[in-house]
Amino acid sequence: MGLPGDAETQREVLRAALDLLAEAESPGEVRHLPYRWPEPRGKAMRFGHEPPPITRLIKRKPWLYLKFVAGKIPG
Repeated sequence: MGLPGDAETQREVLRAALDLLAEAESPGEVRHLPYRWPEPRGKAMRFGHEPPPITRLIKRKPWLYLKFVAGKIPG
């Protein structure tokens, strides 16, 4: 979480996630943080006008999809 370029908030959220991993008493434990996204969810979930690079790659070379899903990211 955190806007692009907002390294401090991103670091705080990551630190809180790592703390929860170390401190959780049971699987599925949830910890609510005080951060709020500054725009509506629908707007935040949209990609820009250009698809992400991995999407463009898979459209050009669809046979790489299974490798991608298996964690073998093409270089």
